[in-house]
Amino acid sequence: MSESRILIVDADSRRAERLATLIDFVDCTPMPISDIDELNLGKHRPTDWLAVVLGEFEDSVAWRGFLTWLRADPLHPPLLVLPEHHLDAGRRFDLGPAQCWNLDYPVKQAQLVEFLQRASVKRLDDDAVAERVGDGPTGDAPATRRLRRMIAQVAGFDTTVLLLGESGTGKEVAARAIHSASPRRDGPFVAINCGAIPAELLESELFGHEKGAFTGALTARKGRFEMAQGGTLFLDEIGDMSPPMQVKLLRVLQERRFERVGG
Repeated sequence: MSESRILIVDADSRRAERLATLIDFVDCTPMPISDIDELNLGKHRPTDWLAVVLGEFEDSVAWRGFLTWLRADPLHPPLLVLPEHHLDAGRRFDLGPAQCWNLDYPVKQAQLVEFLQRASVKRLDDDAVAERVGDGPTGDAPATRRLRRMIAQVAGFDTTVLLLGESGTGKEVAARAIHSASPRRDGPFVAINCGAIPAELLESELFGHEKGAFTGALTARKGRFEMAQGGTLFLDEIGDMSPPMQVKLLRVLQERRFERVGG
């Protein structure tokens, strides 16, 4: 971790100095500042640091701007918060408990080393995911970079993702990028335009049907959910579904279970 940079924000200069000495001792590069105003956010990205150690600070406009800047990058480094923030850091900073790690003080070297190793592994994982979404949205505009970061953030989770955007803005491109960067990337990617299928046929298309379920159902047939088993199902234009169909879909997404029509 010889090139790992750690940002220390602490108005307690003596404590910041001790922290910087210990961080330097464990082969990382500390950058202590007493006030967030000392940091030029325009010249930095959150990922410039492996971790941010947070101690005493003034709750100023600059600090709130720093938090907004940090949250804008879904793959931002973790906050190693000192004891004055242990009880409410996740709620207070709106970063989530998984991004706020309670660092004891006086600092225990073993705990500090463990946290920095975890942060290092997190950075490697984040970089690997970011590489896998390289075939997704292209361009270098801030909004595009943020979208790629968001894709990288959600791709590792086995969960439902809601993609919002006007027609033609690339929702399927984003969905394919999430699939390609996810643990399900070796499975099928199945897309269906829910607005292009008549309402009376959509349930069968999604969930499949059993033989004899309705007139013309001469054989059993898999639906798109079964076809996407082990992979990703992209449901396009779900807003065009009838309300009763949306209710059925919501129940499937919540319970992770469904039955074929006539089953």
